[in-house]
Amino acid sequence: MPKVVLIDININTVPGGRDPSPLAKVCEREGYELEIYDLRDKDKIIEKIKDADAIVTIYTKIDKELLKHCKNLKVAVRAAVGPDVFNLEDCTAAGIPACNVPNYSTEEVAAHTITLALAVARKISISNRVVYGGNWNVTCLHNVHRLSTMKMGFVGFGRIARQAAEYAKHFGFSLCAYDPFLPDEIFERCGVEKVSKEQLFKTCDIICVNVPLTEETYHIIDYAAVESMKQDVYIVNTGRGGCIETAALVDGLKAGKIAGVGLDVIEEEPLRNADAEILQYENVIITSHTGYYSEEAKYDQFRLCGETIVQIFNGELPENVLNRKELLLKK
Repeated sequence: MPKVVLIDININTVPGGRDPSPLAKVCEREGYELEIYDLRDKDKIIEKIKDADAIVTIYTKIDKELLKHCKNLKVAVRAAVGPDVFNLEDCTAAGIPACNVPNYSTEEVAAHTITLALAVARKISISNRVVYGGNWNVTCLHNVHRLSTMKMGFVGFGRIARQAAEYAKHFGFSLCAYDPFLPDEIFERCGVEKVSKEQLFKTCDIICVNVPLTEETYHIIDYAAVESMKQDVYIVNTGRGGCIETAALVDGLKAGKIAGVGLDVIEEEPLRNADAEILQYENVIITSHTGYYSEEAKYDQFRLCGETIVQIFNGELPENVLNRKELLLKK
């Protein structure tokens, strides 16, 4: 009986959070043994996965130091979109498909992106605080503009950004995107202008960051990037916290260059310091990495992990194998 090990789900510490039962249903249907743990200690993890045929992870780094202990392993799946837990070279060298679940929360994160963009552009949080302060006026809405006069740019134009762009069209924004890895026809098909990173920073009123965290995207928005942006720019990040240098955001807010910020992710995540400087600005909205969440996404997150394992065990290499091309070249 193939053995599947879910390494590190914090099922007991996130009320209403992750639910591995969809994975359990797939394993029961297919006749796989499933073990579920909430482990962080490397030695304990190795002990539990050394005879696993498949591992599912959220936080654990999958590299050669871990893989060398896995004698039966056929696939590793991350129950998330980001690929950053994998050392893909190590996985390829070991012949292990490294998979994510890229589609489980596309609608949710796209909606969260546009929600944050609208909230900061319409100064919702500022107006809300005014009312809770016992006032009732529009003076706090200085410099709010009609959405159809504004340009929204996406740093990264993958699934989430493309869905967010579709939502944004209904509000009248003009749209552009920077993504050097996509062919021109994708931008044309979506009706979104393809621009350079420099053009996007220079011309956009709202900048939405929707890229994974890689060496290339780390601090893609830094002091120099903020300096190059339009006056009164709005910045939204639903990608990864490390893509934006927090100190550069604070500097831009302090100088009045940045008119508002909406973050679902941040470098200091989890941010538990109520005195953090980024929290002292009323034109900043931060949510606690909740953009992915819905009851439907929670179900699909682990169902898709299970279905991916089934495909791999059946000899397939589905599109969500991150090192698919490299593994095919090895054959």
